[in-house]
Amino acid sequence: MATFQALARSSNTWLNANVLGASGVNRALTLRLIDDLCLEAQKNGGGGYPSALYSRHVLGQIYADLVRTDRRYSPKEMTLDGGWSAVEVTHPGGKCPWILDRMCRPNQVMAVREQDLIYFEQEPIGWMDRDGTILHRALDGTDAYEAKLFTYSQLGAQRANSHTLLKDISES
Repeated sequence: MATFQALARSSNTWLNANVLGASGVNRALTLRLIDDLCLEAQKNGGGGYPSALYSRHVLGQIYADLVRTDRRYSPKEMTLDGGWSAVEVTHPGGKCPWILDRMCRPNQVMAVREQDLIYFEQEPIGWMDRDGTILHRALDGTDAYEAKLFTYSQLGAQRANSHTLLKDISES
């Protein structure tokens, strides 16, 4: 898309996330690619280094295998809020977790600056009462009533160029 809400992406670079690809040809994950991934947003004026990396489990394991071969460094496990754990990644801006998520797209690693994510809420959570009542008879023929809870919201970015996608990475 060349424009976003009538703003041209070519003249408003903050609207464009950084993408590091290999023209659709998968390549092996290397430590240099991870460094490039973490540096890209900083180089392009995104405002800082990533606060988290996200990928499928297989790419996180490949990264852990890469750093495990260096006997001076063993991948340290970080404990995140809620008790989740992640592999710790060291980059020029410090350290961040590599979070493994089966819902991520294959062959991709996302570097996210979580401070630049925004939760847009058009309608706060509430009971749907379009016709003046919250409870309605259930449509399944039982003596039950139903109520619907809804919200209109979306996760977005206030600065898209502070996020980077590393794609075309081999998962084998």
